[in-house]
Amino acid sequence: MDNIHNANHWNFSEHELMHPPSSSAPPPSLTVTASSQNLHQHQQQHQQIPLLTLADDRDFRAKAARFIYNIGLSLKLPANVIATAQVFMHRFYMRESFRKHRYQDVSTAALFLATKVEENARRLKQVIQVAAQRALKSDLNHKIDESSREFKNWWDNTLYYEELILSTLCWDLNVDYPYEWILKLCKLLKAPAHLKASAWAVVNDSYRLPLCLQYKSQELACGCMTVALTISLSPMRLSSDHKNPDSPLVSPSFPAAVSKEGNFGATAVDDNNIRDF
Repeated sequence: MDNIHNANHWNFSEHELMHPPSSSAPPPSLTVTASSQNLHQHQQQHQQIPLLTLADDRDFRAKAARFIYNIGLSLKLPANVIATAQVFMHRFYMRESFRKHRYQDVSTAALFLATKVEENARRLKQVIQVAAQRALKSDLNHKIDESSREFKNWWDNTLYYEELILSTLCWDLNVDYPYEWILKLCKLLKAPAHLKASAWAVVNDSYRLPLCLQYKSQELACGCMTVALTISLSPMRLSSDHKNPDSPLVSPSFPAAVSKEGNFGATAVDDNNIRDF
């Protein structure tokens, strides 16, 4: 947990989170990779986009987090890589606006960067193929010809936004996770398997909101554990315990785990294998 003190400058006040750039900044100029003859037209169209509401900003963050999760799941990435990318995305949009940067471009680049930061690299063309499929929701079997303009646009955009994310984050890539604290709490409380899985799932879902920008990892872990405990005591949960007492309290949005190698894997939670960050 040596990185906790280094991440404090990424903790924002409630007032700052209530006024993100997307809802409080003046209309920015559009960042695109369009040809020069079309750039002015794109900028004129973008200047007409009104400020987003706070609800819009939260909705885009949730969509971006889900987009990252879906790509990560398809690429069989461990939970810590997905969480890192989601944190990068949330931090980026506290400096930049959704009105200026498409969340699909930023999310793809954030995940590609996270695979390198967490030393679980994937080739860029792999990331692009899956991102293009997820962006085109109507056709998940869509495959881009690597010699096509569409592929080149994805390639250029991803590399451009990787550099932009790095500069926007001032090359501060330290991320602290609540996962280790969840495992320690569960071990301390001697929590059953279903409670551990549910608390883990709540942590995964928490990245849909910018909670990682407001609370420390220990605080998030305690909050997520409290939510899991509250659900475990709900009448609905108690009435269904006799059917399957080992089922999670909530449906995990990502089947997270700690693998034997010490990384967050994708099948189960094992408190005997805690990674040191």
